[in-house]
Amino acid sequence: MVTPWSIEQVAAVAPDAASVTAARKLAATGTWPVTGVCEEPAVLFGECKGSGATPYVALVDLAGPAWNCSCPSRKIPCKHVLALLLRWSSGSVPAAPEPSAAATAWLGKRAARAEKVAERAATPPRAPSQAALERRAERIAAGLDELGTWLEDLVTAGVSVPQGDDVARAAARLVDAQAPAIAERVRRLHVRSDDPSWPGKLLESYGLLQLLVTAHPRASELPGTLGAVVRRRVGEPTRTEVVLAQPPLRDVWDVVALHTDETSRPVTHRTHLRGRTLGRSFVLVETGPRSGTNPVPGTSIDADLHPHPAATDRALLGTVHTPAVPLEHAPHGDPAHELPLLWSAAVAADPWRERHPVVLADARLRPDGDGGWLLDLGEESLPLLGRSAARACAAVAGGHAVTLVGDCTPRGLEPRAVWDGRRLVAA
Repeated sequence: MVTPWSIEQVAAVAPDAASVTAARKLAATGTWPVTGVCEEPAVLFGECKGSGATPYVALVDLAGPAWNCSCPSRKIPCKHVLALLLRWSSGSVPAAPEPSAAATAWLGKRAARAEKVAERAATPPRAPSQAALERRAERIAAGLDELGTWLEDLVTAGVSVPQGDDVARAAARLVDAQAPAIAERVRRLHVRSDDPSWPGKLLESYGLLQLLVTAHPRASELPGTLGAVVRRRVGEPTRTEVVLAQPPLRDVWDVVALHTDETSRPVTHRTHLRGRTLGRSFVLVETGPRSGTNPVPGTSIDADLHPHPAATDRALLGTVHTPAVPLEHAPHGDPAHELPLLWSAAVAADPWRERHPVVLADARLRPDGDGGWLLDLGEESLPLLGRSAARACAAVAGGHAVTLVGDCTPRGLEPRAVWDGRRLVAA
């Protein structure tokens, strides 16, 4: 029988906390005239009575996972799907010998779409012409020259917080120059003037931007993959087929965290996978609404990952050899005291990196005396960012060493999940 998801896994795929709250209420008090879970094909289905005469039909393809609901909600997955998953996790959904008619029809449509996608993938897209590539290169070069002049003017006039309108115009010009990634970095230049450390932060941002401006014309001369990193940080795209052409890394991948950044435009979803044998972390990145193609946290999956040629911690999911199963053991982690070395190596490979996914096997947390928490590294310590997440991890740890999942940043560690001895708990 298909193993039910945990409550944490259900919460991890929710679009926001409000959806989880609404789903809990609906799972407990809603009217569900039909529910069932089928093992082959692995599908969860249910009908929830709403205000209208016709019940809403909620469906979950557990092999994806993917979801569908007949309700008009724009949230994906909606509260009906989440409530159905919660009922399943609590043992309230009976086994069914076969899927419902609605589930069968939906799975058929998904199979047909997957077949069309496979056909398109088998036909390589037409590469841009040399003339188009040259025009793009000229636009990017002109945009970076203009950015360099703007940065020089800002520093020459004396360090001050740039005005929002000036930043917006500079970012818009870079978008027009087909350099969207560096445009997003410029868009985030504005800092709080009441922050006493703002001059240092601003100068650091200026320096990293100027480093890109200087490095881009010489990208082909840079060692290793650094040239590809520079082009990606400016905004030159890497086609999906190029990434999928990279030699795959097959492993049993533990899905240890999912982080949604709602401040980015578009919204970005980062799924953190950790290889049991390789001991490496990779992130699957999605933008916009979640497609449901990536595995959910708290599971393990035997699959191929194709590393991104211009990002040491990013990959695309390739062939899935076996369906995802619940994570039963603590994910493989690095010693906590090696975190500074891991961060140094990551920054050496990509100086513009803002975060790096890590799994620490023997993390010890201690209070900082001011209501926050620190990660103990032996002779040193690192702040845990986000007090509520840090408190949650500390409560699970209970003073003991734990396996901690997070993103290392220049300011500290952002905790994402912690292993409580039996399961992965999202922070």
